[in-house]
Amino acid sequence: MKEEIYRFTDRESCRAFLEKVTAEKIFHITRYSHFRSIVSDGYIRGGKNPEQNWPSYSSLFISMGCVCLINNKESYRIDMPKENASIHAGNFQFSSPNFVAGYYGRNPVFLILADNIAVDLVSWKTWKDEERHRKEKVVAYYEAGYKGNLPISKIESALILELDFPEEGGLAGILKASRENMISLRRKKDNP
Repeated sequence: MKEEIYRFTDRESCRAFLEKVTAEKIFHITRYSHFRSIVSDGYIRGGKNPEQNWPSYSSLFISMGCVCLINNKESYRIDMPKENASIHAGNFQFSSPNFVAGYYGRNPVFLILADNIAVDLVSWKTWKDEERHRKEKVVAYYEAGYKGNLPISKIESALILELDFPEEGGLAGILKASRENMISLRRKKDNP
């Protein structure tokens, strides 16, 4: 696994970088401290980590013993209604520096996975297709799961970010993150 460190002093360059490096990729985002554990253990732990209260929400894939991943390939969203595109992407703001810093800290790590992992993934449609999963949360059209522990041999690169710009916390940060994401979606729609 190749490790690369990127330092950002402004949000816009960070957002543009994240959009570029995650386009058409399958990846996992984690905190830097968790990344060090992943490297030490040799895998990303599937399911809820018993040593840490993480994540705190009721995730479909965590409850299934999976590693939560982002499948950012257009082919994964092939059936997504166009009128719902901004709603789904707005719920999942991985390219927003405010969201990433608020959720993963000032040193988030994006683990970019090998493309061939796609055949091993559990689709978000499990949530849609099975009534018993409806109480759990999933990000439709973006989130996927890898059943069990994901070996680091399936990770192509680790992009370690150093976010060195002032924080925008609370409601202002959340609103700015949503606005950044909506602007990004409009750019994509206007410039296909």
